[in-house]
Amino acid sequence: MTNWLSPADIADILGLQPHDVLEGLAKLHLAEGSHPTDLAERHTLAGTLFESGRPQTLWHPDTLDLLEGIGMRASAPGFRTLDSDFYYADDLFGEELGLEVGLASDTEGAAAVQPLAAQGPSTVKAPIGAADAQPVTGEGTGPIGKIKLGYAAVVATDGACSGNPGPGGWAWVEQVSGARSSGGAARTTNNIMELTALIEGLEYVGPAPDLLIRCDSQYVINTVTKWAPAWRRKGWKKSDGKPVKNRELVERLLNLYENRTGRTDVEWVKGHAGDQANELCDSLAVAASRKYGK
Repeated sequence: MTNWLSPADIADILGLQPHDVLEGLAKLHLAEGSHPTDLAERHTLAGTLFESGRPQTLWHPDTLDLLEGIGMRASAPGFRTLDSDFYYADDLFGEELGLEVGLASDTEGAAAVQPLAAQGPSTVKAPIGAADAQPVTGEGTGPIGKIKLGYAAVVATDGACSGNPGPGGWAWVEQVSGARSSGGAARTTNNIMELTALIEGLEYVGPAPDLLIRCDSQYVINTVTKWAPAWRRKGWKKSDGKPVKNRELVERLLNLYENRTGRTDVEWVKGHAGDQANELCDSLAVAASRKYGK
């Protein structure tokens, strides 16, 4: 049975004031004042309780994860983002709420470029269930796009999928050196491709270099920094008790992220907005998806 929460309940859990909670819900396009929006009602994130003849809006526990995803916790530790205002509602209601079609599909095309920290042959692993395939790869070709100073590596990632499920592609680009890799699968989902892109990028860079991750998928950012640690605490179950989709990929990504010894920052990048590295990743991922769509 779902334990619906009032704004005051949520505020107590997150260490905030009720008006802060309503502001956060408004930022997520879930509330207008104290009232839920059509978006919140469409995804069953809000309900109305009539107490003493007066309506009171209550919120689904999943809103806690969404609010934490935009930093709404007074004492929240964790990752540092370089752009805190990066959450848009259209991309939040996917894997976490179980609304997107999930498919435990094999992915094909493992990164073949030599890992940044490696002295010998590549140690990059293929995605879960990978088959032999030739990815699009490239060694260092020089800096790509505008690069923030202070990092030994800057990795941009992207995933693409036609049909969701359908043919898909993933890609990463290391902006300092220009190294990049991409691959894909004949039948997969967008979330699987987004997760795979960051897994491959992190395995290339290795754990030691100070790293800036640049990603246009809020699902991936939320997964690695917020949702996955909570899912692990719950025995890899979501708030509704259902098992986490793509668990093997999610767990692998979380381990890579948490085992890093270098500084790790995360930056959301608005997709299709002219960012050179993001556009390159997108083009590589789309090209891979088309290859597997033939």
